[in-house]
Amino acid sequence: MGNSLRFPTCLLLPLIAGALPATARDLTFEERVDAQQAIERVYYSHQLEARLPFDQAVPPEALKAKVRDTLWKSAILQEQWHAPVTAPMLQAEMQRLARSTRLPDRLREVFAALHDDPFLIQECLARPLLVDRLARSFFSSDERIHRPSRLKMEALREALVSGRLPVSQKDERRTLVEMVRVESGDPPSESSRDPDAKDGASTPLRSLRLPEDEYRRWRSRTPLRIGVAGPIEEERDAFVVRVLLEEDDHHARLAEYRTAKVSWDSWREMARTSLDEY
Repeated sequence: MGNSLRFPTCLLLPLIAGALPATARDLTFEERVDAQQAIERVYYSHQLEARLPFDQAVPPEALKAKVRDTLWKSAILQEQWHAPVTAPMLQAEMQRLARSTRLPDRLREVFAALHDDPFLIQECLARPLLVDRLARSFFSSDERIHRPSRLKMEALREALVSGRLPVSQKDERRTLVEMVRVESGDPPSESSRDPDAKDGASTPLRSLRLPEDEYRRWRSRTPLRIGVAGPIEEERDAFVVRVLLEEDDHHARLAEYRTAKVSWDSWREMARTSLDEY
């Protein structure tokens, strides 16, 4: 669309604010699929390289799968993490969409495709985004799910502390990280490579060139003394232990050990036994 037809973001908010119906209604599975189809038609109409008819590009089974996925995530939030999605949460998600969209005219098209029905917009546009974000966040930090990976890292760290696993020994969980302090005006950069190996083995190497503030932030995540295994740190997809190997005023080299958490996709496959209910 040309600029003269663009729909200002600020005009989306009055359509949303305070528009939740007094009495919410139930939506059938078929109604949700129809709404998903309306949303997908808008998105597909803006794909510049779209060649297939919509019904071939987005078959009914794909629409049904998306609806089932949203309903399953809604259920798992309540059953697994006791975090049901409420109407105020959906209202807030609608407002977030209106404020953050870079394509307000397209969002307005989606609203129109859903008949400007606030409840339908909440349930079929806002809910899928909200439950996906919440479910993945709860999953990432769930100690019950990731305890086996945590125990593996605890055993690995104990082996480092006791000396049973020398820090110089090659290990599939080990990556070398080289940090170089650069002038503050220089942009940070990162590269990865496998250095020349001895005896047919190699250890991945990450090279980081960091301005002063980022260098200090990275350095704060490593032990103060050379050869000491740091504490276990939890990241979104792994548990990590770092060991400082060498350091001078402008350079530090460390060994980083990682044990991967259970992936979202593999856990979802294990947990999807209740999916057929939706």
